[in-house]
Amino acid sequence: PGFISPVGGKSLLGLAGFDLNGNVDATFGFPWILAGGNRNYNGALDIALGAGDRVHVVGRNLAFSGGNNGVWVTLDRDGKEIFGLGGTEGPTLVAEQPDGKVLLAGAFTTPGGPAKLIRRLPTGELDATFNANPPGNVLLLRLMPDGRALISGPATTGYPYVVVLKADGSVEPSFN
Repeated sequence: PGFISPVGGKSLLGLAGFDLNGNVDATFGFPWILAGGNRNYNGALDIALGAGDRVHVVGRNLAFSGGNNGVWVTLDRDGKEIFGLGGTEGPTLVAEQPDGKVLLAGAFTTPGGPAKLIRRLPTGELDATFNANPPGNVLLLRLMPDGRALISGPATTGYPYVVVLKADGSVEPSFN
């Protein structure tokens, strides 16, 4: 994701599909267009593969069927949009859990107040059963083989943190 220039002799913005030989896949059909603004704050920031060859993309001002203010778009393997979510929230990292729920790290406003890590259902709705409260910003989001999330970043105390989250978003106390 990001700004790719040049690829196969042409400049691309956002996301490009490639075949197994490293050539640009001209059939990859999502129109990655930026709505405008500073290139440091617009475009794709992270991608994650999901079940059924889905691709989740998060960023700023992504073009999608709902307009040019997309923050999370899910594509099929050919780059066709399955789902798009617009708004002013700021996801920067994405990961799909084995059950199809999607973790998003960044800056969010939820019914419970500000959040740094949320989970959305496969339909895009906020998962109210997930109550993560990371000790600081989330700069690393990885899934473990059992579906638990490993997150890391700078804690509000100024020291870095690494924690594992259980399915409900609470910290796994056995992880040292």
